[in-house]
Amino acid sequence: MNKIVIPPNTGAVDAPRRLSVSAMMDQALKPFHVVDDLSDAIRLASTVRDLVARGSGGDLIALRTTDPAERWELHCRAYEMVEVLPAAASIRVAFDVVHTSITTRPTEREKLALIGAMLGGCGIRSTPDVDSYIQGLAWMLGDCAVDRDIEWFNDRKPWLPLPAIAAAVRKIWSERRDDYGRPVPIADFLDECRRYSSELVHHRSRVANLGVTHRCLSEIVKATEDSYPEED
Repeated sequence: MNKIVIPPNTGAVDAPRRLSVSAMMDQALKPFHVVDDLSDAIRLASTVRDLVARGSGGDLIALRTTDPAERWELHCRAYEMVEVLPAAASIRVAFDVVHTSITTRPTEREKLALIGAMLGGCGIRSTPDVDSYIQGLAWMLGDCAVDRDIEWFNDRKPWLPLPAIAAAVRKIWSERRDDYGRPVPIADFLDECRRYSSELVHHRSRVANLGVTHRCLSEIVKATEDSYPEED
């Protein structure tokens, strides 16, 4: 009689894999990377402020001219700029990435993962005191008052955005030395997070302005497309 062999149970759902530290940081810092990718476009768009200025009635001041030659020049400038700027849909996607990162509250797991990565990168091992530090810092990151002396650009909730926390971790890794195994003081870390949170809000405004510039330039192109000067 053959012996019945029961195969191992392979139907169990695997536990979700933990992201590597590098993957976790890249994911958390994505809004900053998105803005970095747009930095050339943002700088270029700032050179056509005269074209996109609006009057008190909301009209584009540049379009007030009725001279055909001037309107054609407007058309050419606006068209050339639209051609080199990112597409409007791409700008919108970038804005949504930054905006969502600002308005989404980090989970407890996300905060603890970043704090743990920070301490691990600094070579700080777990002890009862360090465990208390981790819990205290995680709580403060979710209940941190706005400091107007640091946060020039901010309208955030009491919690700090995940990209700001990750950026602060990156700065701690790259700059802090000779801490003799002690973690960075909580107050210092919160100030770094506040600075990056403010920077994130400022970046959101920059991307929004890029979108407005693109929209205004497209409006000029459309309004002046029939302004081609007649030949003598």
